[in-house]
Amino acid sequence: GITILEELSFRIAEQKQPLHPTRFEPPLPMNVKSSSCANTTKSLAHQFCSHYLSLPPIMQISKQHDITRTEREEILDHLITKCNIESTTVSALLSQHYTPNLHSSGEDEEEELQNVQFYSKLREACIPLYEHIFTLLVSQTDQDTTTSSSSIGMKCIIALRTDLKVWNMKLNQAQSLYHSSNKEMRENETDVELKVMQEEIRIKKQKIQQMALDLKNLLSVWFSAGMLELRRITYESTPASIIEQIALKEAVHPLRSLDDLRTRLGPNRRCYAFFHPSFLLEEPLVFVHVALMENCIPCSMEDIDKFTTKNEGEGEEERNKKVAVFYSITSTQPGLSGVDLGNFLLKRVVDVLKKDFVNMETFVTLSPLPRFRKWVEGKVKQQMKKGNEGRAKDDNTKTVSSSKFVDDTLFTKKEKLELQKVLKCSNLE
Repeated sequence: GITILEELSFRIAEQKQPLHPTRFEPPLPMNVKSSSCANTTKSLAHQFCSHYLSLPPIMQISKQHDITRTEREEILDHLITKCNIESTTVSALLSQHYTPNLHSSGEDEEEELQNVQFYSKLREACIPLYEHIFTLLVSQTDQDTTTSSSSIGMKCIIALRTDLKVWNMKLNQAQSLYHSSNKEMRENETDVELKVMQEEIRIKKQKIQQMALDLKNLLSVWFSAGMLELRRITYESTPASIIEQIALKEAVHPLRSLDDLRTRLGPNRRCYAFFHPSFLLEEPLVFVHVALMENCIPCSMEDIDKFTTKNEGEGEEERNKKVAVFYSITSTQPGLSGVDLGNFLLKRVVDVLKKDFVNMETFVTLSPLPRFRKWVEGKVKQQMKKGNEGRAKDDNTKTVSSSKFVDDTLFTKKEKLELQKVLKCSNLE
């Protein structure tokens, strides 16, 4: 894997001379050099992806003695060290080129052109080589009739980002184990070995986090809303392989039986999933389950099952539904965490439901409200502050307060109206 990666990196660096003149110093190993004529950059990228996916994933430490480095860790270490930003190249550009006039009036066209060229070179030098490698991996065309290099490349990138997260956690575990097994050594403040180890891990973790962030930014572009394909999942028309993945990867409300699966894909229910054209079309990236109801808003899955398990078909009665309940959403790829696929999916599904159901006017979720507890705690603190101020006034005036709550801070009039509209009740006091 390292050998393939070295040759792939060397080819990319060669194309970008003189920006990365010292990143890979020739001569390369003989086996790499001898194969360079036979292998194209395209086939090398495909070969690397196939090899990486064939390796076992990085796992967290389960036992104290199980701290051996895997081949995937070796590859990731090569990427963050040998394929990162070349600091010497950036320093050379900064020292060899003239200092640009940041306050140029623009009258000197030659000076302005030099500024633009300098910034262009500096920007290119500040792009890690691994970003060029990742872009190459996902931009391949078909290699054969059964699979495409682009699909393999996207799988490889997502697996790689998953491994970065696990590797970072593994380094934390290794550091903790090292501390616990060397307690006496840690008590000696002059222990040079421990300090060196801590600094090495700190630097390595910073590089891991930076590469993970760069990968997230790339994936956010590759998985933008316009690149994703929305599909409705049904028991009758969706391939069995996709339905099986939906059933196995459900993370919020696990399926209880085959009948439960039929119910979730049947009348009064909807299931939608996002697919990516460059990521095998038979693998859902994120999917959501929706229940269609009349006017009531359920409080639990029991309520949903009670009101949506009728055996009616998709007829006139279903088209008159007015409430859509999003009761489960699941991301199937840990390597895509942080990429806002769920948000995109919900917005697309709301648009689809509005078109399919002309009477649909309410969209709710069974999921906990994000930051709701923090909001309530803030309201309670405001009430406590108001209450303390009121008691202080009572003490000064020697009067007795008759109420614990002195104003409408818990719910403002505007919030009451909004909650009444959502909950369709008028007894919120």
